[in-house]
Amino acid sequence: MTAWRGLALALSWLTVLPVRTGTGSAPAAGVAAAAIRWAPVVGALVGAVSGALAWGLVAAGVPTLVAGLLGVAAGVLATRGMHVDVLADTVVGSRGYGPPE
Repeated sequence: MTAWRGLALALSWLTVLPVRTGTGSAPAAGVAAAAIRWAPVVGALVGAVSGALAWGLVAAGVPTLVAGLLGVAAGVLATRGMHVDVLADTVVGSRGYGPPE
């Protein structure tokens, strides 16, 4: 039971899916730990859906570049742009602390 609650919590944390997680309070430690264990599975599901969308669009005759961009956009929308934000922070952080010019 804790594992399934953990999956629901992972889905609610990592996607835009409106998943009910039970109570409105903080999750129990076991449920939170289970959610962390489910996180790679949720990421794989998001990636699989994005890839399937891109593959289906290519099969329907959409140009490969457009299909790829739409597949990536689907992943960005499904995760609230979580990893795009991290990429942007990395790029900004790697520019150094020198003067603007």
